[in-house]
Amino acid sequence: MNKIMFCALGVLCAAGASSAAVTTINGQPNNVDIASFTAAELGFAPTPIDLSGQPIAQTLTGANNTLVSDFTGVLGSTTFYSGRLTSEVFANAGSVGPAVTDVVIKYTFELFSGSINAVDAFEFGVNTGINLDAAALIGATQGRVADEVFNQGSDPVVTVNDASNVLYTFDFAAATDVLAAGDTFSWYVQQTGAVSVNAVEVAVTDAVNSNAFALSFVNDPGQEDLNVPTPGSAALLGLAGMAAIRRRRK
Repeated sequence: MNKIMFCALGVLCAAGASSAAVTTINGQPNNVDIASFTAAELGFAPTPIDLSGQPIAQTLTGANNTLVSDFTGVLGSTTFYSGRLTSEVFANAGSVGPAVTDVVIKYTFELFSGSINAVDAFEFGVNTGINLDAAALIGATQGRVADEVFNQGSDPVVTVNDASNVLYTFDFAAATDVLAAGDTFSWYVQQTGAVSVNAVEVAVTDAVNSNAFALSFVNDPGQEDLNVPTPGSAALLGLAGMAAIRRRRK
């Protein structure tokens, strides 16, 4: 996989560091809130990218670019909260391959009910055996999508813990504004096409914990970046090229 050693806007990534380092995204030059999820804000027209050829174990919906994951915090017979985490992957092209130069994931955090408790935090990268790509996350341009946020006044504290098991955390409690019933929060993470995407487990934390799944940038050995054709398409491109050469020689 192509590692991004120097990140956008002059932020030096901590990939491969021998000791764990926690990077807070909030307030960094690449923490850029946007008014809406549009070409004018992102710099390219966000097109759903077909991830059906990627080794993603979770079921995708939409144009094979969306993972919807419901979560419920239950203790005994009491439901503390229920909600949904939706992750959607877009690019400047609809198919994996060399044309992909820009990739963005949009996260939507929703809490439907929470009469007893709200949700404190979402911790991406637990228990799945698939490691998040710390360099890609730290170097990504990311921030709030303002017109898709409802009843949630503050951004969570967003961090990347570059440890042996990388964690990407949205801590609403640390911002003293937990995700409560009726709240919706939206966040985008934008990178180049030299990234891999897979589903990782997300710990949903409060007095009662639960779990969800989300798509994210990963460093999974053997998985190609989105700007690399899948083996089948690469073979087809090779055959097409050989055919073209033969035609020119006739």
